[in-house]
Amino acid sequence: MLLNWQKQQLGLLIAMDRYFSTKKSTRAKLATHRLKQVLPASGLGCILEVEGLVERFKSLQVPKPEEQYCGILSYGHSNLLYGYYSEPIKTTWRMV
Repeated sequence: MLLNWQKQQLGLLIAMDRYFSTKKSTRAKLATHRLKQVLPASGLGCILEVEGLVERFKSLQVPKPEEQYCGILSYGHSNLLYGYYSEPIKTTWRMV
């Protein structure tokens, strides 16, 4: 088992007899984008096309019909799918 013990007060993970700090020290911008198209994927999940971005995103969870927006984390030069929303949220920051 990789994760043996987690102690919240110290913020350390002990895995395979090594200590890792779990302090979130990097900020990532979270912006909401409208879903352009939801494509079926082979197997589980779906592929998402998002307005305003060139990339497509793979998700194991298919958005519900009322969820027309998705949150995208901009982390460095990469974009990560964060979640689905029924209405747009204001642009904010998340610690990662």
